[in-house]
Amino acid sequence: AGSARDAADAGDRTGTYGWPGGDALANYLAADATLVKKKRVLELGCGTGAAGIMAAWLGASTVLLTDGSPAVLETTEINLKRNVRRGAAARRLRWGYTDDIENAAPGTWDVVVAAEVAYQRETLPAFLDTVEALLAPGGTAIVVMTPEPVR
Repeated sequence: AGSARDAADAGDRTGTYGWPGGDALANYLAADATLVKKKRVLELGCGTGAAGIMAAWLGASTVLLTDGSPAVLETTEINLKRNVRRGAAARRLRWGYTDDIENAAPGTWDVVVAAEVAYQRETLPAFLDTVEALLAPGGTAIVVMTPEPVR
């Protein structure tokens, strides 16, 4: 059991297609490879895994792509197999779940990245607690959100 509830859509397939924020995060990393080169990088809410795959291409020493949805992770695994030869893996990680966080080597990640993950306010405390638990001392979190159109 975890300290937070799964979001109602945690098992859906929303993350099986690309989002603008995922592309923006991958491009941000590509513009400065030193952000991830020779570093341990974990992606939260990875969806298709674009940012984590980019981190692997840019020379991260280890990459772990995580998502709360097993259905989404099926797509992530396919993308990893097609695009990354070694040094990257995918695993289920639900924000705020102690067991999931413990299985992801808390306190050891140099960089934690996430894109398009903050649309449900009720999940933000668990997300932020998870980022804090995973980051190594002095680590960096990079979170990208694309704005909603103003109506």
